[in-house]
Amino acid sequence: MREWDRILLSMMGSPDGEYGRQSNGMGGGVSSLSKVVVVGLPQDRSQNADVEYTFVQVGVRDSTIDYSGNCGNLSSMVGIFAVDEGLCPVLLVNPVSNAVQRASVRAFNTNTSKVQRAGAVRMGLDPSAQAQPKVAVLRMPEESDTAADIVAFVLSMGVVHKAVPTTLGLCLGVASNIPNSIPWRTMKEDGKNSTHTLRMRFPGGVSEVSSEFRTDGNRRSCERWPNSSSGNRDMNESCSYAPVFPYYGHGQPTT
Repeated sequence: MREWDRILLSMMGSPDGEYGRQSNGMGGGVSSLSKVVVVGLPQDRSQNADVEYTFVQVGVRDSTIDYSGNCGNLSSMVGIFAVDEGLCPVLLVNPVSNAVQRASVRAFNTNTSKVQRAGAVRMGLDPSAQAQPKVAVLRMPEESDTAADIVAFVLSMGVVHKAVPTTLGLCLGVASNIPNSIPWRTMKEDGKNSTHTLRMRFPGGVSEVSSEFRTDGNRRSCERWPNSSSGNRDMNESCSYAPVFPYYGHGQPTT
């Protein structure tokens, strides 16, 4: 996949060491807007998947390309994109109504088989990766904050994330329902209720995660609310890469 590096960096407008805005590409200047998912037909049919996808975290100010992680928000759009592009058949399941129907797409994430990253060597992860692991700093909300059970500051690519990544939020939702875990000890007492719903405050607002457990204590399911990751295609054109002359300025290059 290393042959992708130069293409993805050029496409996203990285590295932008001077301004950190990725003005010459599709990136948005922050780690949450400097992500790529490559979707295609599965190369290994034994995975029993309709499509496969590879998540890539692209550096903003540097040339970092990290294939070690995943993104919950982008993962939720893989199925929609695959159906929209005709990569797999539409398998309708549990129709809501005549106007609204649901479909199931089996997507295999190629990143899950790779070494993650060491936030600490004790975890046995790859110390060279930058996107993993996601580190969350937790604290109890202020007494006047009645909308949240816990406050989370998530570090991604070395900076504080403005939101809570879905992958990390789901983990927090489960951990908060495990007695004596760090999230369980940190959250408000009135948040430790039978509904198993954690309200997380982060710099961009509040998000809820609901987890359900079996009677033996094992996790059954975990969902993030509001469960409405609105995915709209911003463009229908493909992104072409045709390197001719290097250009490192901002705006339109002159000829």
